[in-house]
Amino acid sequence: MISRAEEKDAPMLEKLIGNEFAYKGLTAQKILERMKSAQIAIFKKTVGGKLVGFVELDMKGGEAFMNAVGVLEGQRGKGHGSELVEYISQFARGQGFEKIGLLVKRDNEQAKKLYSRTGFRFVKYYRKVIDNSVVEVWEKALGKNLKIA
Repeated sequence: MISRAEEKDAPMLEKLIGNEFAYKGLTAQKILERMKSAQIAIFKKTVGGKLVGFVELDMKGGEAFMNAVGVLEGQRGKGHGSELVEYISQFARGQGFEKIGLLVKRDNEQAKKLYSRTGFRFVKYYRKVIDNSVVEVWEKALGKNLKIA
């Protein structure tokens, strides 16, 4: 099941984000602040009531940008990542966005396979290195839709 992340999820999200995106330095408190922002949407995937993954969408400046998607190591390869990416894509479309972007490290083949499977395509190289890695910009066209209030 995919639903909005809640305050009680912040400690688990901190662990998951810390493992996958340590360079972001997000604490549970910072995650809570992001949850309260109207410009950030964080969704969780649960199986049997247990959080197994998350996805975060940033909707600032008229653009939809997937900041992160992560799945617990023991839960990978079960389709959770694809489900989360498709869910956030549909959410962004429902908010009136025509495309969604993301950044991915050039050597992260597993993530790039996920993004390719879910309709994203390489656009260009990002202007700076992140976590000592060259980074690529990928985008997915969402099509036109009426903005949902």
